[in-house]
Amino acid sequence: MHTHSRTLRFATVLAPAAVLARSAATWAEPALSGTGAADDPPAAHVAPPHAGSWTLGFRYPWDVQRTPDGVAIGTGGVGIAIGARVADRIYLGVSADAVAITRDPPRAGEPTTYDRLRAGLEARWYFHDDFAFAAPGEEAWIAPRHDWLGVRWGAEAEDDSAQLGRFAEVALGTDISYGTVGMGVSLAAGVSRSPSTPLTAATMLDVQGSAGAARGPGPPPAAAATSPYVGFTLALLFQ
Repeated sequence: MHTHSRTLRFATVLAPAAVLARSAATWAEPALSGTGAADDPPAAHVAPPHAGSWTLGFRYPWDVQRTPDGVAIGTGGVGIAIGARVADRIYLGVSADAVAITRDPPRAGEPTTYDRLRAGLEARWYFHDDFAFAAPGEEAWIAPRHDWLGVRWGAEAEDDSAQLGRFAEVALGTDISYGTVGMGVSLAAGVSRSPSTPLTAATMLDVQGSAGAARGPGPPPAAAATSPYVGFTLALLFQ
């Protein structure tokens, strides 16, 4: 009888520990779902959002661009994007953003900063779904994550230019969902083609001499320049 009583007391003490252990194991299983183990529970699988779901995003971009006369540094901006899943893994939408730009080095006689606006179409392919989870030592959290590869193209304008340019970029990003609210992070590489690049005096003389008679009076056309850039964007998502 005495032995049986001690056994019950041990069982009473160990029962809460067993419950905590099972809870910890259940919490950790989704984070290990990327291992592809055959015994992963169905709850560990992240399904892509279904076709027809809409997303509204507020964008916060930064970028660095190499221009013919120096470097243009995008020191921060704000934008908006809206689109929908036309298939489970295909997203189509539109986006626009305005960024404050700093010239380095400054142009003589011109302001060192200006604003740039880009607006256009966007397409994404969501190629992977998994979980995002906290690193060891951080507060525990876990959420579905969707990785994507995208392209974006459209028109751009600068507040110190009367002419429109064009841009195109490719981006690699991920969206982390907390239900109806989420966040996105992406890295992009692209090029912009601006028709408003100032001409040198030699080029102006050549253009005027060779085409002035055929074109008639008026200033010579501006030279087009292709400028590569890289960018980083954070986004607040409503889905």
